[in-house]
Formats: sequence, structure tokens, C-alpha cells
Amino acid sequence: MLKSWVLISIALFSAGTVVAEEEGGIALQPAGADIRNTESLQRGARNFMNYCSGCHSLKYLRYNRLAADLGIPTSELAGSLLFTSDKPFDTINSAMPKDSEGWFGKQPPDLSLIARARSVDYLYSYMKGFYVDKTRPWGVNNLYLPSAAMPDVLAGWRGCMDCRSRYSRTSRTIAAAPGWCWWESMQ
Repeated sequence: MLKSWVLISIALFSAGTVVAEEEGGIALQPAGADIRNTESLQRGARNFMNYCSGCHSLKYLRYNRLAADLGIPTSELAGSLLFTSDKPFDTINSAMPKDSEGWFGKQPPDLSLIARARSVDYLYSYMKGFYVDKTRPWGVNNLYLPSAAMPDVLAGWRGCMDCRSRYSRTSRTIAAAPGWCWWESMQ
């Protein structure tokens, strides 16, 4: 079991740095995420559904599996997490219609796959890497993926002094949730 955790940690936390360096990018910020912290993962699932599921999916995970593994009672699942389906056995798909490619230029990626390909640190850094750029359609750009079509969904928390720690914590939990989903799908 310990060997599995070590291998998963290496895969999740080192792959993104390699990708960022290969692309000539900036070093990633460490997310400090712990995929064994159930309370943090529960917050991450909630934050993912509130801020990300409008555009992004976790299509290799089912709602009922998420609830069972994270200790979320089925009675709370419908009110807290079932935003893109009314059936607990459905996979977690984006709320965007299939023909929405024109909105952003392409369909937003499944974040469990991004967590696997690039790492939790990459997702965390990406969310924290937005900056104001009036030349872009959404008025922002990103240090880690220049010219990305995604808006800064957590922008409201960025400038407020009282909100900065909440902004970092929310970014961390959102990044950890797809990393956990990827790991769970491999079990």
C-alpha cells in the first residue's frame, strides 16, 4: 500500500513540472494537496461542482462512487453535488452542450485527465496563474497556458486581502479533487 502511495505521489506531483519545463514555462507552485485528506477532498468536490463543472467534466467517475468514497451521504448528494445530472449512477459530465465548441474554440478538457497528464500542481498553478490582460476575450491571460480561452472563475477572491487565503485553499482543493478522481479510476 505504501509503495502505491509513493508511486502515485511521484506521478501526480512530478509530471507537471516536467511538462512545464518542456514547454519553457514557469516552475509550478506546489499545491500541497493530500489525496488522503477526506474533508479536503469533500470541499474540493463541492468547489469543483460549483466553479468547474459548468464547463469541465470528470467523466471517468460516477457521482455515487464519489459520494461513497468520500463519505458523503446519498441524501446530501442531490442537494450538494448533482448539478449536471439527476441520477447518482451517472458519470460527472460537463453542463456544456456538445455543440458548444464555438464558445471557447474547443471543448474544455476533462480535468481528471489533465490531473493525470500534467499533475495536481499544474492545475493549482494554472488556477493561480491568471493575470489581467485587456487584449484577451475574457480580460485575463494565464502564465501557465498563454492565450487560454478559460475565464478566471475565482477572480472575485483574488484582490480581497481577507479572501487570499480562501482563494489559495479553494484552488488547492479544486486541484486535488481531479487528482484523486484520476487515482480512484485506476483502482
